[in-house]
Amino acid sequence: MRIIKSWLRFLKIKWIMLKAKQIRQKNQIKNPNYRCTKNTKRCFSNPQSPYYCYEYFGDNTPVCCATHLYNILKDVTRILEKNNLEYFVSFGTLLGAIRHKGLIPWDTDVDIVVPEKLKEKIFYVLKEQLDAHYIVKKDKENNIVGSLIRVYLSHTNTLHIDLFTYIEHTSQTIVFGYNRKFLKTDIYPLKKIDFYDIKLLSPQDTNKHLQMIYGKEYMLYAYKQWAMDKSKFKLKEYTPAKIELSR
Repeated sequence: MRIIKSWLRFLKIKWIMLKAKQIRQKNQIKNPNYRCTKNTKRCFSNPQSPYYCYEYFGDNTPVCCATHLYNILKDVTRILEKNNLEYFVSFGTLLGAIRHKGLIPWDTDVDIVVPEKLKEKIFYVLKEQLDAHYIVKKDKENNIVGSLIRVYLSHTNTLHIDLFTYIEHTSQTIVFGYNRKFLKTDIYPLKKIDFYDIKLLSPQDTNKHLQMIYGKEYMLYAYKQWAMDKSKFKLKEYTPAKIELSR
């Protein structure tokens, strides 16, 4: 049954891509400088965008979308730090920070981790202090340990940041995400790392943290998670996703 579902999904995406190819070509001629905003759908799901379905095609994230992701992360972490609320970046966002000094060029969201015990306080602080267009929600995702808070760019534009909560597993370990366990001594004390023109809090031992998630060759090889072609490839350059630093 799982194999059948996978093939049906593959065929569905393939059909969407065939239709999207024509739409993208028309939009590229009609409006090559298109930029999504908080008042439009994100480029991936917007038939008006020349980057329509860019994830499936394996394209890098458009400048507008990457800029929105950067701004959400910057706003959320600024508020958390201002209110002395603990967080650290993990998963693809940490990988991007270490490997690219910014977003992975094809990344589609942002991941940070916060303590489960601070979940309610963080939720309400973000709702109160973020700009009005942001949407803060408690979400559910299958197979994750702990809770999930999502901050969307707007009701219309669903680009977002995921705040995973970690749970104290033992006196020496914490667990979060897809049941991943980490030693506290590898996480704390947190340290600051570069991310474009800002600094973010991260685990103390970033190398060990990333090896546990992505394997020992995380600096050399990559794959595009949402693309039809998920083949692993060797990295030739390490520049981050292009953004507009206008704020």
